[in-house]
Amino acid sequence: MPRHQSAGWLTPAAHHEGASSSSPLADAARETSPLLQAGAHSGYGGTATASISTGASTGNGHHNHTVHRRPSLVGGAASGWDRTAPGLPGQETLDELAHEAAQQPGPRRELAVLLAYSAPIWATHVLELSLNVVSVFSLGHLGTTELAAASLSSMTANVTGFSVLSGFISALDSVLPAAYSHAPKTVGLWTQRAAVISAVLLVPISAIWLASEQILGLLGQEEQVAALASLYLRILVLGLPGYACFEICRRYLQAQGLMHAPTVVLFVASPLNAVLNYLLVWGPPSVRLGFIGAPIASVVSTWLMALLCLLQCYVAPRIAWAGWSRRAFSGLSPLVNLGLAGTLAICSEWWSWEIVGLVTTRLGTVALAAQSVLLVSSSITYQLPFALSVAAAVRVGNHLGAGQAHAANVASNMSMLLSLACGAFNSALFLAFRNQWGYWFTEDRAVIDLVYAILPLLALFQVADGICGVAGGVLRGTGRQAQGAVANLVGYYLIGIPLGFFLTFGPWQWGLAGLWIGLTVALLFASLAMGLVLGCTDWRYEVHKTFVRMGVDDDGPTPKPASNHAPAAAPAEP
Repeated sequence: MPRHQSAGWLTPAAHHEGASSSSPLADAARETSPLLQAGAHSGYGGTATASISTGASTGNGHHNHTVHRRPSLVGGAASGWDRTAPGLPGQETLDELAHEAAQQPGPRRELAVLLAYSAPIWATHVLELSLNVVSVFSLGHLGTTELAAASLSSMTANVTGFSVLSGFISALDSVLPAAYSHAPKTVGLWTQRAAVISAVLLVPISAIWLASEQILGLLGQEEQVAALASLYLRILVLGLPGYACFEICRRYLQAQGLMHAPTVVLFVASPLNAVLNYLLVWGPPSVRLGFIGAPIASVVSTWLMALLCLLQCYVAPRIAWAGWSRRAFSGLSPLVNLGLAGTLAICSEWWSWEIVGLVTTRLGTVALAAQSVLLVSSSITYQLPFALSVAAAVRVGNHLGAGQAHAANVASNMSMLLSLACGAFNSALFLAFRNQWGYWFTEDRAVIDLVYAILPLLALFQVADGICGVAGGVLRGTGRQAQGAVANLVGYYLIGIPLGFFLTFGPWQWGLAGLWIGLTVALLFASLAMGLVLGCTDWRYEVHKTFVRMGVDDDGPTPKPASNHAPAAAPAEP
């Protein structure tokens, strides 16, 4: 579910010492990989070369011509942030990449890297979630009409804007990590292409938001609520470019393993957003603006995040940047195709929760209040598997771009293992504090009792939600968003939502519990479907697909992964 954004108003990223290879594929990789050429000057001795690993050596027939960066969450040369170090910027990072290629990453190594990646990503998304929560709290005390307008504007923004932008920008999760370990200088080019596509998308989205009062009126919304919601959206549209910029820059940095960079940005923007909301909505008369203060605070915070993230991109090592290029306006089809699939995957999930939110309003005030508690709770706990899904996409993508089929498989398996651990932890949390949970949100005894009754369902939901979220991240890393979209569409719209409606309004009249049973069944189906897809994955073929995709910007031929038994006879053309 879209718990990293708001759901209505309720939730608002080979070095072999002395190694050599005489195969044509190795020669081709040695000539065309900038990362290898840079790695040839590493401090580990020897010359960086590409090698073909046959089935006898690895069991997977993959080849390693470069690998991902090693995560480092502290400053200094190893982290890639020391701009004063001698030699080329980021050379130490390239040395780490080359050194790691000689060591086939095992399960323990992958677990350590995934956890190290996930921690700052989790902090980033928790802070980002707080931006929406603060706006809801600040407007919720103005009155019922203002709260309803905030709910309506948030829902409209999610359905028509943020879900579409997020879907298309998610294509970078498939492209950038692989590009970083395949041909680092193309990372900046792919990022520019995403900016071009996002700029085009901003035009129709902005038009819809600017005309939202008429659109909401045609949909039967109350005139006063529609007018306030439209006012909110007309102000919020000013922050759309900033939102797109931040999301794109975040992917650019995370693909390089700089997971902590967006977190630093949110540590500045999140407290400022809270202060601005207080001052502009409830502050002294000289600065207080009331209702419109909340969207203005959001716009200012969003642009601050975008500018700070751009600054992070500027001060980061230029390993992944080759300057501005006219080629950003060509070769867009891989991103467009991945973006369409990503949009379908995200929207199918986000929109289903908006539907459930609308249906909940028919169950009465107690059910609506309980639903808000359950959604906010699930939104907070979901940040853990969601962070892991981003880490998995980056790690798997790095391995695929490096031609390491076996390592990508190990990273995928370890990601799924961690998803089970995340789900179990969140589930145990709800069960352990079941008696106290409702009291932390409300004093209404009826709401507390309803939350208590549904928490076991929410606990089961956590396991399926964690598996589904992380599996979706692995699929993004391999560029298979379309398969995740199909799983979501079938799970939610053919199984979960119809079942939930039947249990809620049918003969048994199970109310809110019926909706949550339907949602849990939907995620169980989607998680099983995605797990089956990952279990049947041919990782050598995924390496080949990644190389073909990256071949759009290669100066030479695109290598093809070796078979299980022998090196490929010749490089394959993209």
